[in-house]
Amino acid sequence: MNREIKKGNLNYDQSGKAYPDNSEMKENWDCIWEKDGKYYELVGDDEHKEWEEVSNRMKINREELYKLYMEWVEQVTEECDWKTSFGPEEIVGAITTILENNPHLYE
Repeated sequence: MNREIKKGNLNYDQSGKAYPDNSEMKENWDCIWEKDGKYYELVGDDEHKEWEEVSNRMKINREELYKLYMEWVEQVTEECDWKTSFGPEEIVGAITTILENNPHLYE
């Protein structure tokens, strides 16, 4: 689910909900808007559109991610019996690869 990330002005209604300029334009509906490091996407339907912060919606299956990460650790240590530790870049790289190859881990 790769959607275009657009940068632009976000406005806020009286309830505090965010919406971008030209939010009525359909080409702005299937994208993510970035403003000041926060990301927003359209939720709802054609009649009741609201923009919600993306970080509030993402859920990661931590148990499955942990299981897949530990499988990676085991595979690496079996292939390289001298390997006793992992650096931050290796860990981030492994987790990123796991998430990219297993989109079922997050919703």
